[in-house]
Amino acid sequence: MEKLITIENAHFSYPAADENAKPVEVLKGISLEFEHGELVAVLGHNGSGKSTLAKLLNAVLLPTEGKVTVTGIDTKEEDKLLEIRQHVGMVFQNPDNQIVATTVEEDVAFGLENIGVPSAEMRVRVDQALQAVGMYEYREHAPHQLSGGQKQRVAIAGIIAMRPDCIVLDEPTAMLDPQGRKEVMRTIRLLNRDYGITVILITHEMDEAAQCDRVIVVDHGEVRMDAKPEKVFSHVQKMRAIGLDVPQPTELCDLLRQAGYDLDPEIMTPEACAEAVAKLFQ
Repeated sequence: MEKLITIENAHFSYPAADENAKPVEVLKGISLEFEHGELVAVLGHNGSGKSTLAKLLNAVLLPTEGKVTVTGIDTKEEDKLLEIRQHVGMVFQNPDNQIVATTVEEDVAFGLENIGVPSAEMRVRVDQALQAVGMYEYREHAPHQLSGGQKQRVAIAGIIAMRPDCIVLDEPTAMLDPQGRKEVMRTIRLLNRDYGITVILITHEMDEAAQCDRVIVVDHGEVRMDAKPEKVFSHVQKMRAIGLDVPQPTELCDLLRQAGYDLDPEIMTPEACAEAVAKLFQ
């Protein structure tokens, strides 16, 4: 099967603030592939290049060198931009920046109207998208009356209604309280598991990344690690050197290993940690 998204030696530079200075290179030759149906977290500290990478995936930005293809389409093909964004939708950090209508259902329908979806099909798609994110009962509410987590789920519904193969979420929980983060992560897992949508989650939350199937670590514009989360987080010292944390259970087990206890370095969950520690006292 053709790869959903392929990134080949992609570089990206932002123009310098001073016209006499060199452009600021943010991505330095990144190569990655994303398959259909994956749930992937992209981790990195502020300024690592992870959000710039996200914007390359649906042609919000174009690589200054290298190539990005979506279902075989080069993102530099200007006449294919609409098609690319129908394959790969994007949800940003602040849901207020993506909400444009006075009711929830009108907001979800906005993108469909722009691409000329017939009214009858639009009604079906809007209802299905709102049901998928658990917001159908709020369809006639005003978006500004919703909580942060609910607004973000409406933003996700607006992308789902477009029927993409992939959704890229750029730090979607960064502005939310713990309950809102739980709501959004539950929605993300459901979309991936039940609807088969590829999800690429840009985040700095280790616990969110631990719930994904694959973790990519970006540092200073380069990919440092790309593996299953338990493999990535087992490199505790390397993660710290990059400026990132690991899940708390992993950190605790690492401290116990340093104290001489024989514990699996790939433990990530509180349950696995508790079980492993309990065995030490048996």
